[in-house]
Amino acid sequence: ELQADTFSLSNKKIHIRHLEIDEPYFSIADYKGNRPDSLSPRQSRVRIKNDPDHLRWNPGHWSIAIDDLSLRKGNFRTIDPTSIPEEGYFDGLNIDFRDIAGDFKDVRWNNDSITALAKLSTVERSGFRVDSLKARIRFHPEAMEFDQLVIQTPKSRLHHFFAMRYATFDDLGYFI
Repeated sequence: ELQADTFSLSNKKIHIRHLEIDEPYFSIADYKGNRPDSLSPRQSRVRIKNDPDHLRWNPGHWSIAIDDLSLRKGNFRTIDPTSIPEEGYFDGLNIDFRDIAGDFKDVRWNNDSITALAKLSTVERSGFRVDSLKARIRFHPEAMEFDQLVIQTPKSRLHHFFAMRYATFDDLGYFI
């Protein structure tokens, strides 16, 4: 279900009042592939800096706002075909979060930053359960930040602030 106030492709502006997404599925598979080394991207030694004139996530300078976003029965997976996860144990190479329920308020994508007030719950393949994750989130090419964070699991409660900082979003895999 989608209820939008503004959807202007020519002005690069979208304002959605309410959006419900049922059973979203997102998967990242890390396959080696058969690309010859000569065609592989070269690693640059130039430090990438956050520059509002040269955006990486939003080079078209879109303005996107969603007042209320709901996810139901979502799934997020990362797959490493070279390893087989052991049942009942968390495996950072083979993550499978299921039954994701989420409510996001005041979602904004301005320049290279995505911000929102988030509330999530999910269960991972290993049995790890997140009863509730609440935070004011801010994602941009150099960090994922969780302010006013409260995570509730069946046996623990974590709170305050958490951030993962990196040179590029591609480095995020090193956190697991």
